[in-house]
Amino acid sequence: YGVTSLDRPRTRGQTKSVHVARNNQEMKKDFVNLYFVYVLILIYVIYIFMFVYVHLFCLLVCICFA
Repeated sequence: YGVTSLDRPRTRGQTKSVHVARNNQEMKKDFVNLYFVYVLILIYVIYIFMFVYVHLFCLLVCICFA
């Protein structure tokens, strides 16, 4: 039992390293796509915040000058 428990993590690590080496290029592509999506979401969030702030500012101006 002790031998198999010692062997399991080692074999798992070996298969992991091979898997990573095989999918290195694909991972790079996925990373670029993920980065692009992240930037897009960030721009979208900033746009929404600007929209909200402009509306709040207009409301404040209207209240002040009313």
